[in-house]
Order: sequence, then C-alpha cells, then structure tokens
Amino acid sequence: GSVKCAGNYAADVVPAAEAASQGFPIVLYLDAKERKYVEEFSTSNFIAISNDRQSLITPDSSSILKSITLKMLKQIAADKGMKVEQRPVQYSEV
Repeated sequence: GSVKCAGNYAADVVPAAEAASQGFPIVLYLDAKERKYVEEFSTSNFIAISNDRQSLITPDSSSILKSITLKMLKQIAADKGMKVEQRPVQYSEV
C-alpha cells in the first residue's frame, strides 16, 4: 500500500461490485490484521469530524498512501482552530 499503482485497484473490483449490488457507492476498508480499525475508502482517504465539531480525525496507518488532499484538509482544520487527530480509528466509533 505504500506505492500508488494500477495493481492496487484490482483487489477492489469484487468488493466494489458486491457493495454496489447492496446499494453502497464505495467500500470502507478495515485493517487486514484485526479488521476493527478503519483504513480508508476504496476511492479516498477517510476523515471524520468529532461530535462536538472540535476535531478532525483520520486513521494512522502505514498502509494508507500519503495524500495532498488529506494534508490540506488537516492544515485547514488546524488553521480554523480544530484539533487534528491522526490515530487508530476503531470501526465501532464510526
């Protein structure tokens, strides 16, 4: 997962088709080891805003590709005075 290449998307073909058949437009992937931590969407990084709207939360995982979009969202959130949390995000939190 540390390099962006066409082969990275091949593994998403079957899960994406299954999700679409159930009415879901994209897939949310969990960590491969424990299957309890959010990794990313099939099409993009995952971000969340805390219930109190004070924090932007994004998963911390070595398998997630670096993203200029995520970098900018974290910077904007920080500039607006939000706390930026990059940490393991349990699926149960979502």
